[in-house]
Amino acid sequence: MVATLSDSASFWASIATLWGAAGAWLTYFGTVWSNREERSAALSTLLSGLKTELVVVSDWASGEGKGYEQRPASELERERPDWFNPGRLIFSFECPTLRNLTNSPYIRELGPIVDDVVRLSRSITRLFNCYEEYREYVNSRPLLYDSVVKKLAQQKADFTEAEREYLKDIFRRNAQIHQSLIGGIDSQDSLCLYKTFRAAKESVNNFLRTYAKPLFAWWYWILHVIAAAAFLKGLLLIIAWLR
Repeated sequence: MVATLSDSASFWASIATLWGAAGAWLTYFGTVWSNREERSAALSTLLSGLKTELVVVSDWASGEGKGYEQRPASELERERPDWFNPGRLIFSFECPTLRNLTNSPYIRELGPIVDDVVRLSRSITRLFNCYEEYREYVNSRPLLYDSVVKKLAQQKADFTEAEREYLKDIFRRNAQIHQSLIGGIDSQDSLCLYKTFRAAKESVNNFLRTYAKPLFAWWYWILHVIAAAAFLKGLLLIIAWLR
């Protein structure tokens, strides 16, 4: 009887060992698989947000157009009289995904697009920093602002020397914002918004076309086979025992 109980205990201990090892591996694999799926879903959400923000930037970067082509100042003065108006406003936009991409926990997977997206973020920052300086300049001279706006509305040409200098500065700053910082197809500045937007858009689209979930290492499948064999062996031993 003692021997029988001892044999029975040893038998069930061996079964527990076999199934315990298989169960431990499957539990570990399930955790890894779940983490990968969560990471993949989060990465997909991030990329979706990135694409949405690129659509917003597109309007600023002239969309499918040629942007602000380089023109002589004399032509621009005739064609863009609104650039003399100190009341002309530019509405900004927010791109938190673009700006914070380097802080993303998925930066390793996003390696192919990081450089171009960072350059685009820098272009946006440079553009709006310049615009803020422009607005500070315009608003820091309230008397000139009021007198110039009134004369522009009445189409008067009798500007004082101070007003003419003020208008020249306003036009120069507007030209810098549009011609240099936003730029166009013939811009020499590789950091202008027109060019960095297109580079970032191409990088993101290429990444989306080629990205695939990382595959599990080959040794995972070997351990799957071992775990399945351990479970099957335990099952066969039980069947033999019951017979």
